[in-house]
Amino acid sequence: MILLPLVMKLIHNKKKSKKISDVWDHFKPVKEGDPNNPRCACNYCGASYVYNPTRNGTSTIRAHLSRCKKFPGKEEDKKQKLLSFTQKEESNSLIVMSWTKEGASQHLAKYIILDELPFRHVEGEGFRQYSHYMNPKFDPPSRITIARDIYNVYLDEKKKLKSVMSRERDWGIWKVFTVTVDNASSNDTALQKLKKKLCEKKGGVVIGGDLLHLRCCYHIINLVVGDGLKDLYLSICSICNAVRYVKSSPARLGKFKDCAKEENIQSKALLSLDVPTRWNSTYLMLEAALKFKKAFNRLEGDMYFTSYFDEPLNGKKIDGPPSELDWDNASVFLKFLKIFYEVTLKFSGSLYSTSNLYFLEICEVKQELNVLSKDSSNLLGNMVASMRRKFDKYWGDPEKMNVVLFLGVVLDPRYKLEYIAICFSMIYEETVAKNLLKSIEKNCLGCLMNIMILRLHHPLQDQ
Repeated sequence: MILLPLVMKLIHNKKKSKKISDVWDHFKPVKEGDPNNPRCACNYCGASYVYNPTRNGTSTIRAHLSRCKKFPGKEEDKKQKLLSFTQKEESNSLIVMSWTKEGASQHLAKYIILDELPFRHVEGEGFRQYSHYMNPKFDPPSRITIARDIYNVYLDEKKKLKSVMSRERDWGIWKVFTVTVDNASSNDTALQKLKKKLCEKKGGVVIGGDLLHLRCCYHIINLVVGDGLKDLYLSICSICNAVRYVKSSPARLGKFKDCAKEENIQSKALLSLDVPTRWNSTYLMLEAALKFKKAFNRLEGDMYFTSYFDEPLNGKKIDGPPSELDWDNASVFLKFLKIFYEVTLKFSGSLYSTSNLYFLEICEVKQELNVLSKDSSNLLGNMVASMRRKFDKYWGDPEKMNVVLFLGVVLDPRYKLEYIAICFSMIYEETVAKNLLKSIEKNCLGCLMNIMILRLHHPLQDQ
């Protein structure tokens, strides 16, 4: 009988403290104030309301959530738009914007494309938490859905490109000098059709369209280096996997830094992972990893590091850890790869003219390949041989090269025609060099001179 009042009191307190309505997830009681007239406050804007459990319901405070401007789960009016500043450098004006799930998905697809991120990025826990914080109404898609969205973006851009090519005059395109494309065979057919269409128009091309098709020099360099990378694939993969292990978690990175400190490595360089579609990232990865070679060797004493390479990945053993031979191969290849890395940096310049640099750099690469092909090392000799075959496929025959590459050097007042003659003699046979020089002087320079003279006399006439 003594325990009965205590039990009844516990039951009464339990019922009193229980809040059934989910509205209490967004409100909290106000401790200060009149205890006879308790109040509750909104978690988002701080607005307070009188609330007495015996006299008031939750309809008033629930209605507040629909009016609260800071409530993240509020259903916004789809017709209501927001003002936002443009992100263009040339202007800073206000524009009207509205948020939709379809628009968010489309911009997410463009975000993945522009930053070259993997599809699984959208399934990362950190990205999903960030997206939920920015807008709880947006549910990030799966990697399969984002792949489909990216494909739809590709189809839309393809339609836009076709529309532009079908009405080039509406865009102010009256005459086409050259079109730079990569080395896919489908581009050869596309350029032939484009040339045929442009030749039907008076003055649509220059010199009968002979200069229209220009193969991307940057892409050819990538193909040449790619053939060289094949001979050192296992060595590069071993080092890359070791770098990937270190970069996979803060704890592993901390352990690696301790190894570097014990080896008294003073370099401030940071390890970087390579990107399969960008060979120059492989160069940067090897350059940084070689500086920490002793740290990687010391890390082999860690059982977690060695067991990492014993775990199968997709049914195959992971290459590594890197051996002494792998480090030696990487060191030899890095010195050779630096030449191509510097060439690609010059090709990709945006703050200066590059048209006069292409052929000069091509000659330098050709000369370097010729010198290294005489190297006694079997590894380097085989690698250079495969790279020379790829080089000759695109640039070995001058008939396959666009004359624009030569004209850039000829029109440069620092080099002119005499310097191009020296370059021809360095990379081509004497007969081929002389015939090529005569062809440029007579056909290309002569035609361009005639066009300039005609323009001076008839400035309004299309050529």
